[in-house]
Amino acid sequence: MTPLVLTSSVLVDAPIETVWSVLVDVERWTRWCPPVRRVTHFEGIAEGRRLAYVLGMGPGVPVSFDVTIETCARPHVLQWWSTKWWGVTGTRAFLLSEVDGGTNVEDRKTFQSRIWPVARLYPRSVVGGMSNKWLDGLAAEVLRRSDAF
Repeated sequence: MTPLVLTSSVLVDAPIETVWSVLVDVERWTRWCPPVRRVTHFEGIAEGRRLAYVLGMGPGVPVSFDVTIETCARPHVLQWWSTKWWGVTGTRAFLLSEVDGGTNVEDRKTFQSRIWPVARLYPRSVVGGMSNKWLDGLAAEVLRRSDAF
């Protein structure tokens, strides 16, 4: 079946290493990323390591994710995957690139299933809105930390 690919991006006025350091500071996600309710397990940022967290998918709707880091290429790519909800596999990649003295951060999510037509059924507006909140929070936290120095 056809996978569903959703992308969002933000341009952050900071060096790529600074953006990367905030992105991989998993223990502080709840401070700057509104959708993240809590991090419940963290083995570190490295390929093959696991991470579990809870997102607020809407008012009163917490959803747990247990993901495995697939690619960690500092400071350009952080990608993980998980299988959830009746065999739907989701892959999330944060892709960082240097642009005009700043950093472009793309959040690319891919959902696929051998059983379900995810391209037709997945809640695009909810997932897209959460991606935008995540990226906006990341950009604000990078700027906040930069101003602290």
